[in-house]
Amino acid sequence: FPVTISPRPASLRVLACCAVNIPKVQQASKLRSLTVRMSSATFSMSRSLGSRQAAPMQKQIGDLTDSDFLVQLVESIPVIHGLALNAGINYISTVKTLNLKALYHVMEVNAYSPIMLMNMILKAKKFSNPASVVFTSSIAGFQRSSMGNSIYSTSKAALHGFMRNAALELASSGIRVNSVNPGMVETELLGKNGITQEQYDLDKKTYPLGRYGKPRDVSNAIAFLLSDASAWITGTATGKPGEMPSRRKTKEYRDWET
Repeated sequence: FPVTISPRPASLRVLACCAVNIPKVQQASKLRSLTVRMSSATFSMSRSLGSRQAAPMQKQIGDLTDSDFLVQLVESIPVIHGLALNAGINYISTVKTLNLKALYHVMEVNAYSPIMLMNMILKAKKFSNPASVVFTSSIAGFQRSSMGNSIYSTSKAALHGFMRNAALELASSGIRVNSVNPGMVETELLGKNGITQEQYDLDKKTYPLGRYGKPRDVSNAIAFLLSDASAWITGTATGKPGEMPSRRKTKEYRDWET
């Protein structure tokens, strides 16, 4: 997981957690592109923060669901200005066919692990004042429902609820907590859930801008929420303009969705 550590106090230190493609991380092959997404956020911050510059990334590889690794990670980092929590997986299942093992695994990766990592950093007093935390959630967590997506939506809804409460509790400590909530993003995760290219093309037509998001679209939003440009923003679930304000569902799309 990329850890940006600067040798100068005036620069920005950001801990960015995302998935990487290694055998020890379960389901990591589905998440390879998320590493690129967080790298983009790091480089975007270096351009947008003016006098604050991001130092070259240092990486630690481990399993976010491994409590021993989390302890080691928290001990190894300096006081940080920002925390970007981006790791996530999906599991397609109907309400009737879901099982407890799949539900727990998705919840563990998407919700429990990032929440507990933030908790551990807070207890270790590794957040600066001010500091910013950004969760990568999803419009599926509080705004949009779709067939077969109940487990993923549940995990992202948990993040949304936690983010709002954490923002309220930590405001007096100078720690802002927000989330970005994209819809479909062009990553390698697409195509791994049994949906055909024709179905994707049909779904894209429901977006006002006629396309899915790109990793840079999301990472730029993360960079903004980590930066001083958003110093008066906390407890906000930021959506993506490419998806809002409405979804234009054609008859063909409605037929496919049902």
